[in-house]
Amino acid sequence: GTSAHGGMGELLGLADAYTLDRLKTLCENILIHEVEASNVCTLLKQADRYQAAELKNHCMNFIRKHFDQVARTNGLNELQEVPSLLLEVTKSCAFFGGQQS
Repeated sequence: GTSAHGGMGELLGLADAYTLDRLKTLCENILIHEVEASNVCTLLKQADRYQAAELKNHCMNFIRKHFDQVARTNGLNELQEVPSLLLEVTKSCAFFGGQQS
């Protein structure tokens, strides 16, 4: 991934602010393909802030599946800025942690 997700995240915010649903969906779909361990927490914060449910679900699933990789980045520290989101991630990982095959 490149830093393209930065501009796309801003566009996602504008699409949310002006209720441009088709543009918002397009931005979400592009960002979903940009998700990696180094940016998943940033994208999760944006998804949460802009009510981008598809992107948020994708990020949550990514964190659950690749928690060890995400934990080695600074991403989880970023989530401290949004305590409710950090709690949601923690609960999700705890709940699904024992159910992985």
